[in-house]
Amino acid sequence: MRETIKNILGLLIVATISYVTFVSYSAYQFFQTDQALLSESLYKDQIEVFENDLSTIETKFNETNYYDSSKTINLNFDGTPKTWVVKITELNEEAMDQINDVLFNQGFLTFSEDGALFVGPYIDRSQLDFALELLGTDFGLDDLQILEWKI
Repeated sequence: MRETIKNILGLLIVATISYVTFVSYSAYQFFQTDQALLSESLYKDQIEVFENDLSTIETKFNETNYYDSSKTINLNFDGTPKTWVVKITELNEEAMDQINDVLFNQGFLTFSEDGALFVGPYIDRSQLDFALELLGTDFGLDDLQILEWKI
């Protein structure tokens, strides 16, 4: 019985020494990396960047009055909302792909059908006003219209 307890204690001591060696080696490796050089001023600079980004996003969010834009939502006779799209047809496929990428990166819904690029559908026409403005300023597409989308 004593022999068994001695063996168990011996194994515990060996396991403890192995664990301490592993933790020490991991700490040594961490201190050799660039992450270990994080200073208080660098951390403070990163926090300030995040705070500035957050305040910019909050300002942009607060500029849009979502309550007023919800008044422009129209319903069909069955109670479903009417949806709206912008249809782009007069461009070549390469230009359509470029516009699709830009709009997608700006957060707009886009899809292609029958050689045309559609922006939307949205239930709020004011959302498409932003897309029309972007298409006019970035791509010179001023003669586009918002069309009702039939599901």
